[in-house]
Amino acid sequence: MKKRTYLALIAALGLFVFSGKIQAQNQPQSWDARITFLKGSVSFYPAKSPQQGYAAVPGLPLESGDRIVTNADGQAQIAFNGSGVISLMPNSSFTVKALSQAKTSLFLGLGNIIAKFDHLLSAQNLQVQTPMAVAAIRGTEFGVGVSDNRVSKIGVFDEGKVEVTNHSGHQFLKPRQELAVKSKNEKLPHPRPLRYFLKYRKQMADVRKSLVSVHLNWKQKHKNVFRQKGPNRHAVRENLMRQMRKLGNSGHGK
Repeated sequence: MKKRTYLALIAALGLFVFSGKIQAQNQPQSWDARITFLKGSVSFYPAKSPQQGYAAVPGLPLESGDRIVTNADGQAQIAFNGSGVISLMPNSSFTVKALSQAKTSLFLGLGNIIAKFDHLLSAQNLQVQTPMAVAAIRGTEFGVGVSDNRVSKIGVFDEGKVEVTNHSGHQFLKPRQELAVKSKNEKLPHPRPLRYFLKYRKQMADVRKSLVSVHLNWKQKHKNVFRQKGPNRHAVRENLMRQMRKLGNSGHGK
């Protein structure tokens, strides 16, 4: 009897541990998003003090609520878990709203971004919001632009697809298509061949190369402080934030 009770306890403990592992695997994970490249004047506004701008530094881990602003001579690149790269063009304002892979939300308030992501899993949801529309991404090469008058342009380069929605409905973009959204409420126009984003062909080629490099670096994260996760990720952010505070305000913003 004692032996049976002991075996039952062992089996119950094993089931509990296994169940815990399954639950942990099913928990929504967050992207490890980091600034991997900077050029020119780029400002960083941390989520905890959104009015306080600092000169951005490479390697900085990002959190929900962080905002990045590029000036006329500025460019920035953000990597997501080695699975995606977003490049911010000059005169852009970009906010990380939510980094959960189950519902990733990014906001482009002004300017242009060029991006490439690996094929996203069914449990992953990536959206880029603009003042006039939302672009739902499914592992693709895409661009998003917002002009001074808030007109939003969304396009797909050579692969993938994007669903564009506003209050009136939705449209699907296929490779080498784009559309412009002028209002939240007006009916979305039909997709047209790439026109606006043709000028970013070179930048798209650079993003493709960057993603290949990020793939390699992510596999060697023990050799690259940018890729460290867990407590190290928090420590890296705190250390870099201290450096930025010492350097003082960036003096830039949009």
